[in-house]
Parts: sequence; structure tokens; C-alpha cells
Amino acid sequence: MVRLSNTPRARLRGLLVFTIAVAQAAILLGPARYTLSLAEDAGAAAKSTPSAKPKSIQLEGQGALVPTGSCSQTDCAGEFTASLTAPLFGYSNLDFDLDVSPNPVAPGSSCYQSTGDGALGDNEQFNVGFAGQLCTAFYTYTLQGTLEVAPRDGCHVPQRVMVGTLAAYGAVHQSGPVPLPTQGANPIPSGSNSGALVSIAGAIGQIPAPCPSP
Repeated sequence: MVRLSNTPRARLRGLLVFTIAVAQAAILLGPARYTLSLAEDAGAAAKSTPSAKPKSIQLEGQGALVPTGSCSQTDCAGEFTASLTAPLFGYSNLDFDLDVSPNPVAPGSSCYQSTGDGALGDNEQFNVGFAGQLCTAFYTYTLQGTLEVAPRDGCHVPQRVMVGTLAAYGAVHQSGPVPLPTQGANPIPSGSNSGALVSIAGAIGQIPAPCPSP
């Protein structure tokens, strides 16, 4: 009898019995394990939504900064525009008015505090706020600072917003002699042709409703 249990037929019979037992256990335990798997997947999906987990974004393109008026005692007027693109987000137009301080941030500096507000999107569906500095060197300039983007409507509900760092490096071409700098003049370079390389590196995510509940 002992030798019979080691025969191929006996081993096959034992394997068949074990397989049937495993299958029965799987049938009994299957629904509970399947429900647990769905709950875990649902939780992972919730954690990966834009409202819970910010996503990084990189926008790049071409733009220009131009003066749009004379200076007052507190600011000089300008306008910054750019045509941007980003993977999975397509094209977006950025346009904001810029207020530049006529006074440098420090004696001998060529950098000026700057703030702006405007719109992002082909239909201007997003508000834009900017705070940073404009630095000039002859007819080249850099504009760098924090850019915040939020929907125009729906401030009573959680909003999907973007925040990032805008960096622009540009130049202005002008024919003829270079004019001497004038104290209190608009620090935004002017000329017949202006252009800049533009980059915005940031994140998109959700914040609570910024307006009080009615």
C-alpha cells in the first residue's frame, strides 16, 4: 500500500483532490476579496484626482513686453503678452497689464518691482495675477516672478487653480543711437521690434472656495 501511494496514478489523484479544494476555497473567498480590491482601487483613484494631488505643468512659448504709457510717481505702465503651449493642455494666450516701479529696488540696481493682472486662455476664462521684478540691461530684459491663475467665475466653490514661476528673457531692437537713461523714465525697453522667450513652471491643483458662503 505504501508503494501504491507513490505511483504516478496516486500522485495524480492527490493533485486533483488538492486542486478541487483550492477551487472551492476560491469560490467561497472570491466575492469578499473582489470587493476589497474595488475599495482599494477606488481609494487610489480618489488620491490621484487633480483635487487631491497637484500636477506639475510646464508652459513655453514666445512673448513680448512693451511700454504702454508714461510714468506716474508710483508706477510705469506696460503690457506683457505671450503665446504658450504645454503637453496635454494645448495652446493658451497670456495677456496682462504690468505696473513697474520707476525706482530701482536698490541704488545702482537695474531691477524694478513689478505687479500685473490680466487673463489666460483664448476666451480669457482665467484671471491672472503677477508679482515679481523686471531687470534691464541696455535693450535686453528679464521678467521673473510668481504667476497665479484662477477661474473668473465660481469663487463660492472649490477652484482648480495654477501657481508657478514665470521667467521671460527678451530684447528690443531700435535703430539709431542709444538714448541716455533718464531718471524716472519708464524702465521697460521700447523699440520697433520686441520679443522674448517665455517659460512658466508650476503646478495645477484644487483649493477651497475663496469667497465666503452666501
